[in-house]
Amino acid sequence: EGTAADDTILVDGTTVSINGVAFDYANVASAEIDSLAGNDDIYVTVSDVAISIDGGVPTGSTPSDHLTVDVLGAPTNFEPGPLNDEGVVKATGYEYVSFDNIEGLTIIGAGPAIINGTNGDDMITVIARDASTHVGADGIQDFTSTVNAGLEILWLDAAAATVNALSGNDDIDIVATAPNDADWNVAVTVNGGYGQDDTSVKTLFEHDVIYTPDTINSGLLTIDDTAPSTVQLNDMEEFYYGAQGGDVDLSVEATVAGDLIKYTALTEASGTVQVNNLLAMKFNGMSADGSFTVDGLGGNDTLVYNGTSADDEFDVAATTGAISLSVDGADYVTVEQTGVEDIIIRGQDGDDTFTLNGPTGYATVKLDGGLPSASDLAIINGTDADEDIIIDVGSGIVVGTGDLVLLTSVEHVNVNAGNGADDVLVTKLYDSAGGGITEVGVDLGDGDDSIVVENLVGSTVRVVGVATGDGDDDIAINGTNNNDSIAAEVSDGRIVVSGLAATVVISESASDSDMLTIYGFAGDDSIVANNGVEGLIDVTINGGAGADYIFGNGTLNGDAGDDRIEIGLGASVVNGGTGCNVVISQGNVNFTLSNTNLVGSGTATLTNIQQAELDGCLGNNTFDIGAFTGDVTITGGGGSDTVDFSESDSGVNVDLDKQDIFQSVNTNGLHVMFTDLIANIIGSEFNDTIWVSCLPMGRNVDGNGSDTVPTGDILFVDAHNRMATVDHMVGGVPVPDAGTVYVVNSGVVTFDNIPTLNTLNNTAATGFNGGVDGMLAYTTSVNYTSGGTNPGAIAVGDLNGDGYADMVVTTTGPRPRMINVLLNNGYGIMSAPTSYATPSVRRMYDIHLADVDGDGDLDIVSAGSLSRLVTVITLLNNGDGTFSAPIYSQTNVRSNLGVVASAVGNIDGDNALEVIVGNSRRIEVMDNAGGGAFVQDAVVLTGARTLRQIQMVDTDGDGIMDLMAIPNKVPSTVSILRNPGADGNWVLNSVVRVNKVPTSVAMADFNADGLYEIAVSNCSSNVFTVLASSAYTNWYIQSQPVFSELRTARSRAITAADINGDGKMDLLLASSKYRSVVTMLANGNGTFSDPQAFSTGTLGKWQPTAIAVADFNGDGGLDIAVANALTNNISILLKNPT
Repeated sequence: EGTAADDTILVDGTTVSINGVAFDYANVASAEIDSLAGNDDIYVTVSDVAISIDGGVPTGSTPSDHLTVDVLGAPTNFEPGPLNDEGVVKATGYEYVSFDNIEGLTIIGAGPAIINGTNGDDMITVIARDASTHVGADGIQDFTSTVNAGLEILWLDAAAATVNALSGNDDIDIVATAPNDADWNVAVTVNGGYGQDDTSVKTLFEHDVIYTPDTINSGLLTIDDTAPSTVQLNDMEEFYYGAQGGDVDLSVEATVAGDLIKYTALTEASGTVQVNNLLAMKFNGMSADGSFTVDGLGGNDTLVYNGTSADDEFDVAATTGAISLSVDGADYVTVEQTGVEDIIIRGQDGDDTFTLNGPTGYATVKLDGGLPSASDLAIINGTDADEDIIIDVGSGIVVGTGDLVLLTSVEHVNVNAGNGADDVLVTKLYDSAGGGITEVGVDLGDGDDSIVVENLVGSTVRVVGVATGDGDDDIAINGTNNNDSIAAEVSDGRIVVSGLAATVVISESASDSDMLTIYGFAGDDSIVANNGVEGLIDVTINGGAGADYIFGNGTLNGDAGDDRIEIGLGASVVNGGTGCNVVISQGNVNFTLSNTNLVGSGTATLTNIQQAELDGCLGNNTFDIGAFTGDVTITGGGGSDTVDFSESDSGVNVDLDKQDIFQSVNTNGLHVMFTDLIANIIGSEFNDTIWVSCLPMGRNVDGNGSDTVPTGDILFVDAHNRMATVDHMVGGVPVPDAGTVYVVNSGVVTFDNIPTLNTLNNTAATGFNGGVDGMLAYTTSVNYTSGGTNPGAIAVGDLNGDGYADMVVTTTGPRPRMINVLLNNGYGIMSAPTSYATPSVRRMYDIHLADVDGDGDLDIVSAGSLSRLVTVITLLNNGDGTFSAPIYSQTNVRSNLGVVASAVGNIDGDNALEVIVGNSRRIEVMDNAGGGAFVQDAVVLTGARTLRQIQMVDTDGDGIMDLMAIPNKVPSTVSILRNPGADGNWVLNSVVRVNKVPTSVAMADFNADGLYEIAVSNCSSNVFTVLASSAYTNWYIQSQPVFSELRTARSRAITAADINGDGKMDLLLASSKYRSVVTMLANGNGTFSDPQAFSTGTLGKWQPTAIAVADFNGDGGLDIAVANALTNNISILLKNPT
């Protein structure tokens, strides 16, 4: 026992010294020392004797009793007792030292120190100590430990420590640096045991700290000083590291395999990192001057960086790939890396910004904007090298900047190409989860760069911004193969190209050598570069295949197809490419047009241009077009306009006899359409023929001849059935080839250098007339109501015996459906129609005039569908042009959908006319039963289906029809049948494939071989076909011309007639697309001249569907009548006399 005073007690083996008085004992297994009262210091050296120490009273006070145990370097367990001042120290190989009523405990030389918790929820601390807090400690291998805030144990010179937390949910706190920043040099092992355990390790001052996770519950932390300290974690659920002051360089080591390393930024100084599913580390306290590094240690490693839910700003450094994060102006810990191949940066919520400074050194960089995502931005910076950059907005892939970048849920992408000569492609190659990009920006930088924007249909991109640099940059915008409408204009100093899936906005630099190219590709495109664009950038427009409309300045290429190219202000180079191409210019200017140049609102050099459209708008304009050999449409607009043909190298034929719509012009190669009043005409130096209408406005016509170079110019003046006088006085002096034509209540025509004058349609005239070898021309079309709706067929003949051609027209509905009779008054003027109702008959697309009852008068025959049966309709002539009620002769054949066609003629030699009706794939022969009735006789298959028409001719002059031609829509063929026995037994002879969708046939001897040929029209193109045969066998295509004159397109009807009186059968077609009649004069060898088009009206698409030819006004010339389906009228075009 000690004393009641402050004792110093030494216990060493069998010797006990109390205040210097030694006591020896031997052969004992244990010893108990009671220090009684006082603040006692007790020193024990472990031995083979068990020692029990009782500190006595007072207890729990400071300084009170202190026990020091020297464990002689042995592994030492400390086991706490039930109370905080009780416990057992057990050094391996020695007996235990137990104590009670001890307020302080120091253990010297443990190797290692073993600190055991309880099976409850423990709070265990291990803290490095120095002399500032504990006497005898120097910060090297010195530390204190506590269990559950119990007795603090000071461990001195302990190179290792093991913490056994045992069961329970335990918290272990380790401070691995003493305040004096000595190298602690302790190896700590923490065994968590059962339960939810977590360990927190803190360091003070500047250190290199390395964390290496081992398993899902274990890892190693190394404080890499001169003498390193380590913390080995086992059976641990959570791990925290705290950098408590100083610039710590913290790193995490992955495994040598391909690892997934997940990093989550928490605050400016804290974050979480986990390798695969191994024990994660949460850290905090990192300073801005410290560093955090992820070491992949080889293998194909991926680093996943998770940002915050705020607006994150990421920056990935070039070469090193270090990732910086700033949130609301606060800089977070920079994540550096080594040995990591791929990174994924996730912005989480918020509007995030990702900046990549390529090349970052990663194999792939994936940027995920996160959800919900509204406006995330990726800024990808290339290098100054020459790069090939592809931005695939469909899959969200960007390549070529030095990195392979994968984008997910990132709405905005800006690519800075750098200062090299870069090639950039913005497109949609693939569809994947990377979609969602709404805006792309490309800064080309300096250098000679190129960028192509194409194929964005189906993507989410709506805007592509392009900023050019100081180099010569080429910008190409590609349309689709559909019908695109593309517009380029200047807005706020930028060029905006709209109309495609994404709008392209170009911010142009000061460079004057940049080029904008817009490609239309296939489809009928409209590409417009408004005035002002060319002032900022050089423009090239390529229309591509299809019928394109192009407007702008610069280089304008129509490419394939029939294109319309309009030049704006400034200079242009125009190349129409293949097809029939039109150049357009408009403005209050004078126009000069040749085959190679156009000067108008702008100037253009021309290549491959066949047509021109010139619009003078307001003002007095001159149209100098004589040096052009294509087709020209001239709109004079307001003012007194002049058309000048003086540069023509041949005579011109000009028709101005209609106020505002083209009728006909045929010069030597030059075709002109006038869509407005032209006041002045200047002819060529050759023989010209000019037709003018004496309208309320005056006209001036100059034949451009002279007394020394006489010309054969001829002027025709249409007086509109009014009195005309001619005055050859000019300035009071008689001039034989100059003067004025006055028409009562109309305008005045002044002429000069006109040796031959002809006044037309005048009631009385003075002056001289002369003959002319002129063109084929037709006067203004006169329109008559058809008597119903949707006129479908026309037939002409003398119905009332007055010697003039009358007209019958079917109107096919909707109801009422009627047959209408228009009688001729003898001057080509038709009476109001008399209508005969056929209300239940549908699809009357043919009508014929023939004497079916043998009384000498022309009766009316048609065919249609009545009660779904093929039916013949007959109206008998009363002899005066009035008719009986319709007579219906039904067959037993159901009428399928499609045309019900018919033809009338004697087919069996019985001197009675039979009717052939057809529907779908067969024809029926209807015998004449008398009294206007017909009965079914025979059915003949046509070898095709969907027939459109039936035509018959008598090839040998015996009065019996023996050749039949039938155009078929499906397939596109013509069926040819013969009547070999002249007995009405028709036999299929040939089926010949022709151009797509044939509509009508005309049969005549076109090549002077004594045989009939077959001309076929179609409604799908500007092609018609002529079929010939060898003695009506072996039918073949003799010619199939393609005309650049598009007015032949969509021909719904064709007929043959000698319209110019040269003994050759010419062709006339009804062109619905261009609302005109097209004539082609026969050359006599099966070929035809270029077409001439004559308008059928002024309003809308009248779609002429039927055509007939006759001399309506008795002047000896064949006139033309056409049916206009949409406006429910008939147009008659009277042939001008020649």
